[in-house]
Parts: sequence; C-alpha cells; structure tokens
Amino acid sequence: TITLQLGKNHLQSTEIGIETPVSDGRSESDLSRIYLLSEDETNNDTEDGFHGDISTPLLLLVDDNPEMLNFVSNTLKNSYNINTASNGLEALKIARTQIPDLIVTDIMMPEMDGYQFCEALKQDQKTSHIPVIMLTAKASSNSELKGFKTGAIHYITKPFNPSLLEIRIKNIFLAQAQLKERILNNETLNLDPKHVVITSADEDFLKNTVACIEQHMADSNFQVDDLCRELGLGRMQLYRKLKGLIGLSANEFIRSIKLKRAAQLIKQQKLTIAEITYMVGFNDLHYFRQCFKKQFGVNPSEYKVDEVNG
Repeated sequence: TITLQLGKNHLQSTEIGIETPVSDGRSESDLSRIYLLSEDETNNDTEDGFHGDISTPLLLLVDDNPEMLNFVSNTLKNSYNINTASNGLEALKIARTQIPDLIVTDIMMPEMDGYQFCEALKQDQKTSHIPVIMLTAKASSNSELKGFKTGAIHYITKPFNPSLLEIRIKNIFLAQAQLKERILNNETLNLDPKHVVITSADEDFLKNTVACIEQHMADSNFQVDDLCRELGLGRMQLYRKLKGLIGLSANEFIRSIKLKRAAQLIKQQKLTIAEITYMVGFNDLHYFRQCFKKQFGVNPSEYKVDEVNG
C-alpha cells in the first residue's frame, strides 16, 4: 500500500489528465430514475443491512489503506451512497448481502486480494452483474491484463486524478442505462416468455426469473416475496440485481412479463380480452387495461386491431 497527497497542487500540469464524459443527452435526474423503487418496495430498504437513500446508487469501496479509503470515499460521497471494506473477503460478504451498483477495489490486500475478489464476484449469480473498477500501484500490462481477465471493466493506476474516477463511474452508469433500454426493447436480449437465450450468467439469472414468473402466470397472489423465496434471494438483493441488469424493480418485472404474455395471447386472436386478463393473473380488467396501455402505448383492444390490420 502507498500514501498519497490530497489535492493536485503537488502535481505538474502534464500529470493531470481529464477524461471527457460520454454523453447521450441524459440529465442527472434521468440517470437517478434508473434506481427508483416502486411504491410497494420503498419500505424495505434496510432489510439486508443497507441504510440510505435507495434512489442513489450504492458504491462499495475496498482498500486496506485507511487513508486511501477515506480519500476515495470523500471524493464520491456527495454523489453516491458509500460502503467500505478493508479486504476482499470482507467486501465479498457485503457485496452478497447489499448488492452494490458498482465496486471500486484495490488489488494488493490481505485475506483476499482484488483479483480473487473480482473473480468470486463474477462466479456468483447474485453479484455477477456488478461492474468493478480496480485501483492499483502496479502499473504493468500483465497486472492490467489479469484484472480484465477476472472481470474488471476499468483499471486505474495510482496516483490518479479524482475527476478521472468520477467520470469513469458516471460513464459506466450511462452505458448501463443505454443497455437496459435496449434489453427492455428486446434489441439485445428477448425477455418475452419462452424466448430467453442463455449466453451469460446474468442472462441465465433472467431466464430463471422469467421461468419462475411463468409458472405462476395466472396466480394473482404471486408477489415479490414469493419470487424472492423461489430464487433464494432477499428482497433487496433481488431489487438491486434486477435494477442493475434491466432497470426494473421486481414488481415491475413481474408485471412486465405478465403483460408480454397477454400481448402474445392477443396476437393469437383465440381468446377474449377478459379471458386473457385472468389468464395472466389480473383480477381487475380496468387495471389490466391501464397497465397494458402504459407498457405498449395502446389499450388491449387497439393492440388486437393493429395485429389484425398488420
């Protein structure tokens, strides 16, 4: 471990680098909405040990040097919720319970180093989706390559400009937001029932989640707690996992899958809208129509006409 001077007065002008953030026109409020809870989940933010504003992304910072940990924490605390750990083993326990949105970790640490920590994260379905940034004093191509092989997506050499870390994190969240929109629009991963193709651990998780919802498609009493129980995850773990992957809460995801099944049935033109409503677990036809129009832009009967004319 090393000790760093704070600020940039001790640096030459050539040593201070600025990375321009990638922008897709989103505002900070647009980005924060990715992490908002639906109303029925706002009362469960402390279930797995997390205490904070859940609409703000949660970062886990890992370093055995207290001064470095404080330095990075102070750099980021105004924009994110922060949790910390002093080694990979401690961090792994925290990551599995709290499911942070992003992890920044040192490499050389006792108990479990950054490489082992990152590899363990990627092998666990609960944490495989979490992006990892490695901070290290080991400025060699071999150590950088090893970091990428274990699943890190960025590798920053100490000492570094704090603005560089902030911009890297912001760009990661922007890229995630773009990917989530593509997934939800079926541009990358088709989440329609019975059409999920497995190409990664995260897609395997989504496939299992969709299959579980399908098994209870007609059950109007099937709720988030039931899904958590069948997947073996805590409510907050499932919330953060789904938010991290596709930007939906568990409740929103269940409803989305049910509505997609309804759309499939409408296309077949063999059942009435009322019959389809109950087949996908809605007891209230009016509420079903509201939810359907919100997701597809038209009410069920208009959707049916469009399919016939199309």
